Amino acid sequence: MKNNKLLIIKLFGVILVAVMIIAIAQFYSNKKPVKTTGNSRPLATKKEAKKSRIASQNNSQNNNFKKAKSTSNFIKKNFDYGELNGLFKPEGKTKYQKYRHQLEIVKNLKTPLIMANIQGLHDYVYGGSNDRLGLHLKDEIFIKLESDRKANKSHIDFLSQLSADKSVDGDLRGYAVQHLRSEYSKADAQLRKQIQETLFDSLKDTQCDVSGTAILALSDLSKMYPKEIDKERINTELVSLVEDESMHIPSRIAMVQSVGSMKNDSESVTNAIRDLAFNDPGDMVLRLTAIATIGEIGTKDDIQGLENILKNDHQLYKVATQNAIQKLKNKQK
Repeated sequence: MKNNKLLIIKLFGVILVAVMIIAIAQFYSNKKPVKTTGNSRPLATKKEAKKSRIASQNNSQNNNFKKAKSTSNFIKKNFDYGELNGLFKPEGKTKYQKYRHQLEIVKNLKTPLIMANIQGLHDYVYGGSNDRLGLHLKDEIFIKLESDRKANKSHIDFLSQLSADKSVDGDLRGYAVQHLRSEYSKADAQLRKQIQETLFDSLKDTQCDVSGTAILALSDLSKMYPKEIDKERINTELVSLVEDESMHIPSRIAMVQSVGSMKNDSESVTNAIRDLAFNDPGDMVLRLTAIATIGEIGTKDDIQGLENILKNDHQLYKVATQNAIQKLKNKQK
């Protein structure tokens, strides 16, 4: 009897171990691999892994979100970058330590920047990593380059070329467009014309954030420099862009926002916004933005259409629609 009990206990132990082994095997077979960044190193946290998966999904939807060009094409091997050497070969055991070292080097650069440092920073922007920390570092580099009091033609040329290079990551091209807008106030007449043309060309880059960033830049500059920016040209571009259903949604939203902020009430543009507001464009934020824009550029004839939204559509549209109606009624007073 005692031997039977011992046998049962041993058998139970074997079964328990087998169940644990099966459970562990199932766990690891079902576990998704952690996504990696552009330099193929695993992300450190679950949050970063989730962010990488979202970025991967966006890349599959938008072909222009491409990886940056190979580092070897732009960063010169065995080249003496002077005080920027640590930017290309940072100290530290972890990527965060290296990032902090790189950031310190960039922030400690004295201005006005010497040409060697400008060229070195340009090399790093093109050739450095485009992971989360890499993009943040590059934004800091743009800010440092922007800190010079006068716009530098070499830098404007670089930003213009970078914004147009579709082999480069879409976020990075968007940064270039954003900083072109910031350089405008420091530029001379010739460089301003170059920046304007680059911004208008960037409107055609509709499969990522570049076109949206460009229209917001043009919208802002048209208010600051109304005699320099061709509003009619912006209006012409807006009509086709607002109606472009293939456009990257955030950029399309930016187009609609620009219509409202510029108070662009031309009939063709207003009709395009009406179509988005009174019909479902397939994206809730886009429609909410269009409804709000109707309140800025619409007429009393649009009130009935807005009231129909209140009666027939989701409650999520209620506040934006009520505000738009009130704005249109206030116009009549």
